[in-house]
Amino acid sequence: MPGPFAEIVTILQNGVNAINALNKQVATSVFSTPFPLSALDASVYRTGTWTPVPTFATPGDLAFTGTALGTYVKWGPQVYAGFDIVSATWTFTTSSGSFQVTGLPFTSEPTFRGSGAWSHLTGVTAFPAATTFVSPRVEPSATLFDIVAMGPAALATIINATGSFTTGTNIAMRGYVQYTTAVST
Repeated sequence: MPGPFAEIVTILQNGVNAINALNKQVATSVFSTPFPLSALDASVYRTGTWTPVPTFATPGDLAFTGTALGTYVKWGPQVYAGFDIVSATWTFTTSSGSFQVTGLPFTSEPTFRGSGAWSHLTGVTAFPAATTFVSPRVEPSATLFDIVAMGPAALATIINATGSFTTGTNIAMRGYVQYTTAVST
């Protein structure tokens, strides 16, 4: 196309080509170098380890040996804490009250219970009647979680020492809990 119209088309096409080249350069520099989460302030994002401690509300003569490992990711006030607890020895005769895992890395906020899920749970030898679901539950204003059994006739029943565990029976618990911290620390 000869004439001024052809020159306008050429100018526009050159402009589009320049914009596409600039967009490609920006996209390459942004997406080829991922943003490192470690560059965020610790109040926004952090990871670490914690030591889960299986116990009862009243530990009594509880003896636990084995491995208890935990890792966490904290994003703002949200905490995702994974745990892996496997006993070599798990004995008790004078322990009582709810089963608890203490040592969560941050205190939970006071008005909300956190929850979680299991990837493996053995060693609980008896559940309340009609239990259809068992979940770890973070207590408010605490650094611990307990185990809650739920079902049509067992609405949020806390698993305890006397009816749910047998001394000498080993435990293995793997999973995570998710909860909100009281403050962004």
